[in-house]
Amino acid sequence: MTAEPTETRTIYLDHAATSFPKPDGVAEAMARAIGQASNAGRSGHQLALEGARILFRARRALGSLLGVADPRRVILTSGCTEALNTVIHGLDYPAGASIVTTDMEHNAVARPLRALETRLGVRIVTVSTDADGRLPPGALAAAVDETTRLVVVQQASNLTGVLQDLAQVRRECAGVPLLVDAAQSAGRVPIDVDGLGLDFVAVPGHKGLMGPGGIGALCLGVNAPLPDPLMQGGTGSNSEEDRQPELLPDRFEAGTPNVPGAAGLTEGIAWVLARGVEAIADHEQSLMAQFLEGLDALSGVRETGAADTTRRVAVASLVFEGLDPGEVAHHLERYHQILVRSGLHCAPWAHRKLGTFPRGSVRLSFGPTHSSQDVQTVLKALATLVKHGVA
Repeated sequence: MTAEPTETRTIYLDHAATSFPKPDGVAEAMARAIGQASNAGRSGHQLALEGARILFRARRALGSLLGVADPRRVILTSGCTEALNTVIHGLDYPAGASIVTTDMEHNAVARPLRALETRLGVRIVTVSTDADGRLPPGALAAAVDETTRLVVVQQASNLTGVLQDLAQVRRECAGVPLLVDAAQSAGRVPIDVDGLGLDFVAVPGHKGLMGPGGIGALCLGVNAPLPDPLMQGGTGSNSEEDRQPELLPDRFEAGTPNVPGAAGLTEGIAWVLARGVEAIADHEQSLMAQFLEGLDALSGVRETGAADTTRRVAVASLVFEGLDPGEVAHHLERYHQILVRSGLHCAPWAHRKLGTFPRGSVRLSFGPTHSSQDVQTVLKALATLVKHGVA
């Protein structure tokens, strides 16, 4: 028999979708930008100049966090999805070209790849990961050949949190341009674009970087080939020409920039840098180890990720015996004030790989402000759920 709803603190476990709550200062910085800055690059007055300064500070903060020495190689986008599409659709694909990726990728990669396949006939080579969703050594190297024009790999899974070894991935690409989807890893584990020789890294502002939605970035490696931009238009530079400027970052930033979003993102990154990415990773891995240990004691529920918490971020996907994922998520919110995400998580490839398609799973994703007590509260709620069900 289901218990009545109880009064308790809401526990937000959907950080893989977006971080919440945002750090103090994010909303305030956005409000200041709206009140004190205008369209950067379009005028020479003080409000426009302040807008330009805000954008530069965001590039510099992203470069500091992600290991990009030149802020001009930090392209501000509407988010990770635009950054991924910019590269996937912007490179040159001659007849017979192929793109190598994995069977764990999110729809932000899968859908543009499928569109390229349909439109241009580009061959998509999908490398099988192991049972944990990790690339076996040598698997990418075996898939890359003379037709390969791009390799696309997520650093961390949005279902299981499994981390790929980017140094290994870079070595196995054999000089082919590498696009890293860092949607679940930026701000949660260290990333060094220049140090690892990565070509393209796509990041969202609203997840591990603790910023607002509607802002993200594409980081360009020193030797990365420049894709064609997704859009052309006004940039405030080279206005006498009717061709898109070649200079960075203007080549990729047509239209009015998101100055308030950049201001909020800079504050979010400052919060991350003040705590340290390594410290955040250690804290979240500790929470995940505690959670998985407690989960082992429960019957009727299984977790789809790897047991080694040092090789994953704090994301877990659960399958409950005889229970629908949507019903479980609703029950956790109604009776325990625990907010999770159920379903396919925009990742049908990964769910097929894990054997959880088409129903999906219940995803719990911890964040840097969660505590050990939060984990205990969640485990207690899950124990009640598997014992009594959701009816």
